[in-house]
Amino acid sequence: MGYATEYDAKLDARKRITLRGAQYGHYRVIVREDGSIVLEPRVLVEPDVLSRRTLSTMDRSMAALAAGRASKPVNPEDLFTRKPSRKPSRKPSRKRR
Repeated sequence: MGYATEYDAKLDARKRITLRGAQYGHYRVIVREDGSIVLEPRVLVEPDVLSRRTLSTMDRSMAALAAGRASKPVNPEDLFTRKPSRKPSRKPSRKRR
């Protein structure tokens, strides 16, 4: 696996590191047993942004999943691949006399 950016960083007086060119405001930090640190970007969504209906649907879906009721696996490729569109049929234009 290659690296997009690699540089040396030093802890400041408050034991912080500055990330150069950080693209996200929040990260999950994973400290491995060997001492390496992994940062995973997180995008946080405030619950108030989601409607009550959406939250209710999510709650029902999670309850159904916990009860073992789930649909067949979905292939994401099928969702994002465009099928060739048919050209709309045109009626022949009427000639004026």
